[in-house]
Amino acid sequence: MTTSFEVKIVQLQPMYVACFPAYGPEPEDEAWQKLEAWARPLGLLDDPEKHRIFGFDTAGQVPGSDSRGYEFWIEVGPGFEAAGDAKIKLFSGGKYVVYRIPKVGNPWETIPSSWKALVLWQEDSPYKMGKAQCLEQPIGSAKTPMTERPMDLFLSIE
Repeated sequence: MTTSFEVKIVQLQPMYVACFPAYGPEPEDEAWQKLEAWARPLGLLDDPEKHRIFGFDTAGQVPGSDSRGYEFWIEVGPGFEAAGDAKIKLFSGGKYVVYRIPKVGNPWETIPSSWKALVLWQEDSPYKMGKAQCLEQPIGSAKTPMTERPMDLFLSIE
């Protein structure tokens, strides 16, 4: 393990999230467009610390198809009303090891290799893999392209 690979252990508290799933050849883009179209008019993208955004894979590729699933969440307050493409649910939270990618760059290289390194860290640690949803959190303003932003990877542990 290299000394430049630093992680932190965090406890994500339960939170209400608006959910935007997509399935297809580029589900991240489709799910993001749904989230952005719903959240921007409500001003939810103006405060990335209050309304954190998380994403995760929901379905892998099926042989013979280039389609797969991805879902974005945006943190909302309790009692927030669902409308349009949004479905509101309560995420139960959990214990996570978190690694920050300083700058995403090429997401097809950076994100998978960072997940691999994080799983290797977990395997060499005293922690077991947890059962909570693993998450990807883009950091900073939604106006900045994803490739130019940092990203936190949350690996569920126990």
